[in-house]
Amino acid sequence: MQADARADQTGQAPMTLARRLAWLAACLALGLVVGLVGFELTAAAGWFLAIPAVLAVGWFAIADPTQCLPVRERGAGDGPASEKL
Repeated sequence: MQADARADQTGQAPMTLARRLAWLAACLALGLVVGLVGFELTAAAGWFLAIPAVLAVGWFAIADPTQCLPVRERGAGDGPASEKL
């Protein structure tokens, strides 16, 4: 079996937009379920804070901050021109 050419250094396929949207929808749904169940049990609207809480936990668990970095076009030792002055 041949490895996927799109796999990164960890051996996992990169996150596509569809996968990211699916994870976002799953986190929203989980937060909403927790909020609704908590609200039904206690009638306290504070339970709906579970929505941003689940989104934050999902962000830390799923997000890959290295994808936010600019693509390096130079060699590993090259830095920005301003650093060479």
